[in-house]
Amino acid sequence: MKRINGYPGCLACGKANPRGLQLDLYFVDGRVETRFRLPGYTQGFPGAAHGGVLCTMLDEVMAWVAIETTGRFHVTGEMTVRFLAPVAPGEEILARGEIAEDKRRYLVCRGEILSADGRQVARAEGKFFPVPAVKQVEMEQLWRRTGVPPQAGG
Repeated sequence: MKRINGYPGCLACGKANPRGLQLDLYFVDGRVETRFRLPGYTQGFPGAAHGGVLCTMLDEVMAWVAIETTGRFHVTGEMTVRFLAPVAPGEEILARGEIAEDKRRYLVCRGEILSADGRQVARAEGKFFPVPAVKQVEMEQLWRRTGVPPQAGG
């Protein structure tokens, strides 16, 4: 199991972002996963976490599995989400992502969110595109200025 140090300002995984989720991400057996207890502020309708928060978590684990597997930064080109059951704020969930297929120009990734009792409450599939080489260099330089190097490819 490898801990992933995300970009400090990221909404999903950034530890320096006081308004973010501050997810703890791990690369485990070819997948990226995170366990997270949904805070009260993630509520959408009464008793249910906002779907956008779940989408953010799915996007994050799928993007990071692409990054960790290839050693290159990837961006989300398309993502489809299917919500299967509500999740209440206060519940702990597990989000995980994996690569389903390498299409050469992009990766197809799949993600899922499981409730504490193991039920799948949401699933997603997305297309993740590698950033151009010049953009990769820019992103690595920006990351170095923050003091936290990228750990992709690990």
